[in-house]
Amino acid sequence: MLLAGRLVLLGPVGQAMHWAYAMLQPQASVLIDLETTGLDSCARIVEVAVVNTHDGSVALDTLLDPGVRIPPAATAVHRITDAMVTALPGWDAVLPQVLAVTRGRKALSYNADFERRLIAQHSRFLGLDAAQLKSEETWGCVMKQRSAWLGTTSWRRLSGGHRALGDCLAALDVLKAMTKGRGFEVSEGGS
Repeated sequence: MLLAGRLVLLGPVGQAMHWAYAMLQPQASVLIDLETTGLDSCARIVEVAVVNTHDGSVALDTLLDPGVRIPPAATAVHRITDAMVTALPGWDAVLPQVLAVTRGRKALSYNADFERRLIAQHSRFLGLDAAQLKSEETWGCVMKQRSAWLGTTSWRRLSGGHRALGDCLAALDVLKAMTKGRGFEVSEGGS
């Protein structure tokens, strides 16, 4: 990177800080979080939130009918029950909204591999096209960048309470903290 006529080489911490700063710029990215019926290859989406990284505005926050029963183990994690999603629109109605608010932006998530897989998986079950959200190149992983910023390879817990909007806001706090240098403490909640 050239800065004021000098060549500046960034190590992993500087690269993560630079990435976070770039992701917070207007129209650069959105944060996506999902709550699901599980973690396996049959899991479906029960809640999705999308937050604008630049200003923290909520672009989408909705529960949806996954088309299958929510296992008690999943409900124990996110507290979303079958009764809460019965008669709500399904993924076929929500996916177009997700695609619209993410179009032309980098899709960020605290665990991008999981979110990307679940969006593609649930879409495939219904014969839908997840468009730009299928491609690994359109995603960025806040958790991986946070680990680089902290100089660790260990997984760090996100404090969003296992609800999609709370997790988006907690990931946004992490992203903002990463622009300030290591050692900045992330609060135990959303913005």
